Amino acid sequence: MAPACLLFAIAFVHVLGAAGDTGARPFDDDGNVLAQLQRLRDTGMLGDPIGYPRHTQLGGQLALTALATVPGDVHLARVMESLAFTLSVGLALWQLRIAERRGALLGILLIAAATALPFVQVDPSTCWTAVGLILAVHTLLQTAKSEDGVPLALLVGALVTLRLELAPIAITGLVVTLSASAMTRKRRAILVAVAASVVVPFVLAKSLSGEPGHALLVDKRLPLLLALLVTAGTCIACAPVVVWTWRLERLRWYGVASSLAIAGIAGELTGDRPYALRFLWPVAFAGALILVIEAARAKSNATTMLLVALVLALLIHDGRTATGRRRWPRRYLDLIDNIEYLIHHGASAPVTASYGALLDKVPRGSVVGVWVTRPERLNYEAHRIVDLRTPRSAQLRTHRWNAHTSRLEKLARAAHVDVVLLERDDRRRQRIHDDAMYRLLCPVDSLACADDLELVALKYRVIAQQDGVQLIDLRVAR
Repeated sequence: MAPACLLFAIAFVHVLGAAGDTGARPFDDDGNVLAQLQRLRDTGMLGDPIGYPRHTQLGGQLALTALATVPGDVHLARVMESLAFTLSVGLALWQLRIAERRGALLGILLIAAATALPFVQVDPSTCWTAVGLILAVHTLLQTAKSEDGVPLALLVGALVTLRLELAPIAITGLVVTLSASAMTRKRRAILVAVAASVVVPFVLAKSLSGEPGHALLVDKRLPLLLALLVTAGTCIACAPVVVWTWRLERLRWYGVASSLAIAGIAGELTGDRPYALRFLWPVAFAGALILVIEAARAKSNATTMLLVALVLALLIHDGRTATGRRRWPRRYLDLIDNIEYLIHHGASAPVTASYGALLDKVPRGSVVGVWVTRPERLNYEAHRIVDLRTPRSAQLRTHRWNAHTSRLEKLARAAHVDVVLLERDDRRRQRIHDDAMYRLLCPVDSLACADDLELVALKYRVIAQQDGVQLIDLRVAR
């Protein structure tokens, strides 16, 4: 009872705090999550090959997050990860149900350690959703009715749609199910079809969106032969983990699965660095929960339980002593502030610019490239909008002397953009203009010393401007 009450109280703070966190970073490694959620709500599609190209994901996390935003604004997006955190730890507690007092104590330590973890990324990307699905797959693999396998096949398909870095874990779980002795050939075919029915629609949606400007957006990856060698070397390095877990029948599958996932990330076969490295944490969190659960099942092994409790206590201490916003007390103070904001202002963020008045000047159906602060405030039904402001395209916006060609312009051309909605970053521009060399060599608004984004604004005709936002026609040069 005590762990359940503690989890309920923590869930209350986390969910409401996430709902009020309207100023949180909206970007994952592909693009602005809030903007794509608004596009999904307006059009039912994710058709942005630049703003959300999904190089290493299929969009499952975004589709799931959209369900959390149904009651209100897109800024409710972070509620999904908070709910996933609660359900994941709740599933672990359910697996930990032990009559003795040590079960309750271990559950309280587990909850405290999970909430104190300073390693969870601040981006709105997959973390506890993946942990919950992996833990659910492990639970189904251990049940007596695992020969049926349909729920497990659905979970496997969902895991693949979240992130391709998690695909080795999903495939390993499915292979273990298919290799059951009671499984008939017909049943195996049905389970493969069930898993494919979850994945294929996302694959088709991604392929239909196209990939213009792929070479400009994607970082250089390892050559295939080198990637295979790195993957093989990582598998060999992870061999001790496989050997150790192989002695425990209930841990065998995850020892193999986690090793393959780590190897795929290291060799860039299932993700590209540096973004893929952060998904080692969900793999580690899920493995830790599975290990704690299985250690608790071995009631006679008091030494193992003591070591598990010690590790959990060390994680709690690490969360308390972390610096900055990752520090446990600081995060909870921020959550309380978010709850207060939610009470007084609701779950919506203030509108910073008037985009609608400018876009009304653009014919319906035109392709509009946008570089704005609040792309979630755009109307995605009226125009085909391409979000140019992504983490990958930000590296293209570099200040260069005597620059007369813009790679961002090439990116917009590849996406067949007609007009660009540009919100000027005055603070960044002022920092550049404060440079003494810049003032000496460059007049104001000179093509000779502009970055890629400013170059577009200076080369083409400005149709209209309002509140620091410009509407630029890429079809008409100045």
